[in-house]
Amino acid sequence: MDIWLSKLFISWNERSTKQNNAWTALVDGIKSSDSTHHSAVAKETRARLQAIHFLLLAIFISNFPFMVSLESGGYTYRLLNVFFYALAAITFFASFLVFLSAARTARAIREARD
Repeated sequence: MDIWLSKLFISWNERSTKQNNAWTALVDGIKSSDSTHHSAVAKETRARLQAIHFLLLAIFISNFPFMVSLESGGYTYRLLNVFFYALAAITFFASFLVFLSAARTARAIREARD
């Protein structure tokens, strides 16, 4: 058990070091080059728009069974409801992940500016 935990700690430490080095490289790249700065701003804007798109799509998908007149009460109707709600949940989660990516990029831009 101790060997397994030590290997886990070492791999977690290596992963953390790689992420810190990548973050430092990203911030330094944004500081040093205007083209990298502009591409980071474009990436952030694209990610925010994509997050809004996924959010609106999830809202549409979750309301789709109500917009389409299906006969209620049947097995197929319940199965379709579960399918659409699961699809909407996945889309909401994708929206959240894309928004986190945009926030991470915005934080790198702010850090490079300071």
